[in-house]
Amino acid sequence: MGGAGSTSAHALRGTDEELMALCQPKCYKDHAIMTDSFVQLARKSWKLILSDQSPEFIRRKQDPAFQFETCIQWFHETFYGTLFQRNPSCRSLYICDMRSQGRALVGSISFTLSQLWIQDMQAFYHNMEQLAIAHSKVGVRAVEFGIFGDIMVETMALCLGSGWSKDVEEAWINIYSAMVKVIIPKCIQYERVNHSTTKVDTEESREILHQISRLFPHSDFGVSVVDQLRDVK
Repeated sequence: MGGAGSTSAHALRGTDEELMALCQPKCYKDHAIMTDSFVQLARKSWKLILSDQSPEFIRRKQDPAFQFETCIQWFHETFYGTLFQRNPSCRSLYICDMRSQGRALVGSISFTLSQLWIQDMQAFYHNMEQLAIAHSKVGVRAVEFGIFGDIMVETMALCLGSGWSKDVEEAWINIYSAMVKVIIPKCIQYERVNHSTTKVDTEESREILHQISRLFPHSDFGVSVVDQLRDVK
């Protein structure tokens, strides 16, 4: 699980179920439970990062050598640094500036949390399919979503410090498992139809990133995202 970066749907002969098993993150839960409690825990912990109130960020900011101005910056730079270290082949996908990529990452997480209403899971599934298609168009493969998930959980734990608990971990794992249960099959389908993940040029990549950002009406780093979660106490 959480397979090697060289795995792609067109390179394997197998059923969608077999490919799903190869691509899913190590933390994946086959029978993910989506509860209001998990959604609230995830939102509260994410708000700590968005608002610079993470206990670990506050602690580290006391060190003059700590280089990050905001917890969001710390989060996305740590995420991508770990991603490129573990899966160097991913680096060629990110031909836009990393601030734009950071905004896309933060926007994706914020958008997902904003769509998690247990009463309307069909809308959530539809939005996750759109997210999968948009990322497939810039060359992100199904297997990369498995790698992303494990690194995201690790980065959350690092940035939250004492704000990370077993319950918070369970919440994020269940939510991400529910996401990739939709996203990975959609990416596999895209790869089968296109037979390869074609890398696009910088101008086209910027346009697709802009399209992705339109999926996330609150994708900025600042107040708008915090306001989106203002009902979280």
